[in-house]
Amino acid sequence: MDDEEFRDQGWPTRWVNRGGGCLLSAPGQIAFYPILALDHFQLNVQQYLDRLHTLMRDALTDLDVPAELHPQDTGVWVADRRVAHIGIAVTNWIAYFGGTLNVEPNLKLFRQVSCDGEAKPMTSVERERRLRIRPATVRQRLLEGFTEAFGFDRVSLFHHHPALPGKAPVHAVATRPG
Repeated sequence: MDDEEFRDQGWPTRWVNRGGGCLLSAPGQIAFYPILALDHFQLNVQQYLDRLHTLMRDALTDLDVPAELHPQDTGVWVADRRVAHIGIAVTNWIAYFGGTLNVEPNLKLFRQVSCDGEAKPMTSVERERRLRIRPATVRQRLLEGFTEAFGFDRVSLFHHHPALPGKAPVHAVATRPG
């Protein structure tokens, strides 16, 4: 789609230079943007990406979604449908960005936007489970996986977006059990 088509759909767009092609962020997704000093954890870029992919797959499997990794493709998949996009940016060995997970978005939107240069079918946690799930439950599984994958005792969660209705909590903390 070009800028005019986005405007006609009523979709606000923000073009950023992050590489990786087009990424659609929509209501019903969880955006996961950890900021991590890779050199502190003695990780190279590929090792970090591998951990993000694995923790996302494991969180989805824990939620009864038959998630899998495709070595030739980024993201997390259910058969041939992407359920999560993962990609990072790194400056001075500080990694940022992370991924988006489709919990319950309008999947029709993804037919309008090609991912990685070609149109691939997308899916969601709710579609694959065949029943509703609270986004907070999915978010909690991701936080637990992140604390385990990187050995943190606790992780701070901050969320805010100008398009979100109402007033969201400013700060929450997830602590690893035991």
